Amino acid sequence: MDLQLMTQSKKNQERPGAASSSRQDLRSLPSPFSLGSFLAIASSLSLHALEITQNANGTDLDFTWVSTEGATYSILSSTDLSLPLDDWETVVEGETADESGTNTLTLARPEADSTFYVLEESNPVILLSTDFEDNNAGFTVTNDGEGSVWEYGTPNSYGFTVEVTSGNNDSSRAWGTGLSVNNGQYAVNTITRLRTPVIDLTNFTSASLSFAEAVDVAMDDTAEVYLIDDETGALLETEPLHASTPDPNFFSSDWGSVGPIELPASAYGQPVRLEFRFIGSGGLSANFMGWYIDDVTVVAE
Repeated sequence: MDLQLMTQSKKNQERPGAASSSRQDLRSLPSPFSLGSFLAIASSLSLHALEITQNANGTDLDFTWVSTEGATYSILSSTDLSLPLDDWETVVEGETADESGTNTLTLARPEADSTFYVLEESNPVILLSTDFEDNNAGFTVTNDGEGSVWEYGTPNSYGFTVEVTSGNNDSSRAWGTGLSVNNGQYAVNTITRLRTPVIDLTNFTSASLSFAEAVDVAMDDTAEVYLIDDETGALLETEPLHASTPDPNFFSSDWGSVGPIELPASAYGQPVRLEFRFIGSGGLSANFMGWYIDDVTVVAE
C-alpha cells in the first residue's frame, strides 16, 4: 500500500489579516520528494511535516505533527492526486493544537492501494476580543424605552434570591442593564441596545462570536443578539443569532459561556456590528436584575 503525503498551511500569504481565499490546485505543485520515511509535496505555502507510522495494532495509522498554539488542523485524503483540494475527503477537521506542541491521532488504514494526505493549518484572526477590564471597548448604547439602559462598570446587583456582584470569572468590569440604580434591577419599559465597534468581515467567509453572560429576567422579557449594518443599524438577519433563556426557577444568575456562534452568510464581505438587545418589563416589580455580558470575542478564519 502506497501512502503519500502532502502538507500545506492555510496561513495568510495574500494580504495581512485575511483568511486564505482558496485552496491550491495540487496539479501545479512540484513532484514528490523524499522527506524522512514518507513522501511530501512542497507548496508555495509553509510546509508542515506530518509523520505517518503504523499503529502497534497493525491495522491503524498514527499521524503526528508539530502544532502551533491557537491554530486548528484538518487532514484531507484522496486516491487521485489530480483532483483539486476542494474535492478531497476531509478525514479530520478542526483539530486544535495540543498544549504540548505536538499532535498525535490515530486513523483507520485506508483500503485503497494508494492514498495521498494533506495537512492543513488554519490560523484564526481575532477581530474583536475584550474583557472590559481596562475600558468599555468602544461599545455604544442606544435606548428606545423609558426604563434602564446598558451601563459599563462593576456589577453590584441584588435580586430576590440571586445576585451579580462581579464580571465573568470574578473580574471587576462588565456591561449590564442598569448597574447604577435600584440595586441593579432594571425598570419597567426597558428597551436598550448595546452595539459592538465595527467588525470588518470584508475579506472573510467564516467567523464566530463567543461571550459570557449572566441572566436574571422575567419569562416574557427578551435578551437577544442581532447582526446589524455597521452604519444604519438595520438588521442583516431578522432572526437573532442568540436568544438567552431565563431560569424558570429564578434561582440562578451565574455567569456562563455562550458560543462559539457561527455568523450567517449575510455577515461577510462587509463591515458589520453585533447588537445585544434587551426588552424587559419585569425588573423592579419582581426584583429581576437583567442581562450582563463580558469577555466578547469574534474570531474569523
